[in-house]
Amino acid sequence: MTLTRTFKVSGLALLAGILLANLGGEAGLAEFVKVIGVLAIVLATPVFGVSALRHLLRGLLWRVGSRLFVSYLLIGVLPLLLVAGLAFAALFILAGQVGARRAETRLLARLDALEAKASEFAGRDRARRPEPTTGSGSFDGWALLPASGGPEGDGPLGTALGKVGVPETGLRAFVKSDGRTLLLVGRRTKAGTLYLYRAADAGLEDELSAEAGLNVRFGVGKTEATAEAKASKAEGAKGGLTIESPGKRTRVSSLNQEERKERPERKAGPGDDGWVVWFLPLELPVLDASSEAPAKDEGAALLVRTSLTAEFRSLFGEAQLSGSGAGAGSIALAVLKVLGISTGVVYLLALLVASVLVFRIARAAARLSHGFAEIEKGNFGVREKLRGRDQLAGLINSFNEMAGHLETSMAARAEAEALGRELAIARDLQRRLLPAPDFGFPGVELAADFRPAAAIGGDFYHFLGEGETRLTVVIADVAGHGLPAGIVMASALASLSALSRGATDTPTLLAHLDDEVRRTTERRAFVTLAHVRFDLDARTAEFTNAGHIYPYRVAPDGTVTSVENPAKPLGAGRPVDRVTVTVPLVDGEVWVFLSDGVVEAMAPDGSEAFGFGRLERTLAPCGGRSAREVLEAVLAAWRGHTGGDDPEDDRTVVVVKVLGRGAGAPPAAPRPPD
Repeated sequence: MTLTRTFKVSGLALLAGILLANLGGEAGLAEFVKVIGVLAIVLATPVFGVSALRHLLRGLLWRVGSRLFVSYLLIGVLPLLLVAGLAFAALFILAGQVGARRAETRLLARLDALEAKASEFAGRDRARRPEPTTGSGSFDGWALLPASGGPEGDGPLGTALGKVGVPETGLRAFVKSDGRTLLLVGRRTKAGTLYLYRAADAGLEDELSAEAGLNVRFGVGKTEATAEAKASKAEGAKGGLTIESPGKRTRVSSLNQEERKERPERKAGPGDDGWVVWFLPLELPVLDASSEAPAKDEGAALLVRTSLTAEFRSLFGEAQLSGSGAGAGSIALAVLKVLGISTGVVYLLALLVASVLVFRIARAAARLSHGFAEIEKGNFGVREKLRGRDQLAGLINSFNEMAGHLETSMAARAEAEALGRELAIARDLQRRLLPAPDFGFPGVELAADFRPAAAIGGDFYHFLGEGETRLTVVIADVAGHGLPAGIVMASALASLSALSRGATDTPTLLAHLDDEVRRTTERRAFVTLAHVRFDLDARTAEFTNAGHIYPYRVAPDGTVTSVENPAKPLGAGRPVDRVTVTVPLVDGEVWVFLSDGVVEAMAPDGSEAFGFGRLERTLAPCGGRSAREVLEAVLAAWRGHTGGDDPEDDRTVVVVKVLGRGAGAPPAAPRPPD
């Protein structure tokens, strides 16, 4: 992974800032350097953090396997954990709330019993001491505050409840007095205000726990005015739970702790081994017996400990969960078990299938990445394997097929390049077989153009000087084009060069050349050839033909004629007798030799060939021009007709201009590039 410039610069800036911030020195300079360091840290930290996070994510997610694994965790595993956590939280809250409400119901039942007890005396003119009872209606003390007369009371508070007002509808509250917390019921009667109360102590908690089937504790806020409150505050510094609500502060499980320490060890009660702990704020005011107002910022709550099993049994009942199993609880439990197990099995199977798919996709991606890396290195023989019949295996097979095609293509390309190099060498050799571009001869101007249709051509031309007054010009065309025609051309030219060294007449030379062509080539191969010997001293030209296009003569006045001499091509059949036609030379006239690639060239739409008529019309205005000008005129007309300069057949044009007597050999016109 490549580190970005931002990551490097911000990292160096952060490191420099840390060093500067911790650098010592003189007081003034050190403070300035520290300020600079702190500024560098402040500016570089967010940039470096974002860049580092990007690099981390890029490093984790660059590979397809890593990306799939992260996606697998986010889609497959993380939702399972979240759903499990959500279900656990929902069950935890539901069990705690249900248990707390059940404990609250038992507590309110005691208040209802006390109210019922107080109602027995509501219609009496003179209240007498209520009779003590047991169970939910039991109480620890009572007090009567008559409208006239002295108060009466018995219990921990005696008659010290005069400042606790009771509304018309009655009173239910926790009362605090001298470090005690009491559960109080107040009611107005004809005889006066009647109070019944009992201690909110560990005994009451044990009773509620037994009835509700869970562990119940009270939590009641403490005032700073009492020593017990200060002790509770000190205890709270060590632990515990404080419930804050508008206008209330309740220290849960801080009540009755000292009392429980002094009591003998009790037997394990219901809910003691539960792991669900929940609290429920109570809608009961906390009053102070020594004042007229409720205790400031204080409230009451129930703290319960239970378990899911206990709540399930409490919800359906023990009988529903035992016996024949036909109860609603047993049915519900069985349905939950089946659904839970089925869901778990299906999800685990889905996770297993997803993990297999992720692993297979990652492996396929890794092998494709390795394969493409090898291809990039030039190893086209690389092959990858992946078992199976799925789309991934098909993708690997497609890669192998592609690699095979590339290997074949590169091999063919290498062969083509090698053949191209060989053809380039052969083309260069063919060029070397033709006359040199600077070839010149006294008394004539020479210009030539040779352009093969392929890398190797079948046309050739040849200049042979005999002394200073005789020049032989040969132009030939091998049937076809390309490498086979080029081979025949090279063989014919070599044979011509060898036979020309003998002192033989031209018909005899062509007869020998005809035998050589028929002997060294296939029966269908033939060569057309025009042989003209210019005698500048005798002012004549001897033309011997072998089936080639007749040469044209352009007089100085523009008259265009051709020198006719019909004959069969070389290698076309049985040996034939050829004749030589002799014509006088005219000073200033131009001889034009060409191959059939000139006159047979078609227009771009294939409708018309260049033809002899267009050639003669092109040559007519060329009287008196130089050999190079005549050559350019012919090529320009040819390009205008074909629409380009790439011939479909080999194209050769040779122009010879006869100069007057005594004229020297002008510089040879350079041959245009092919």
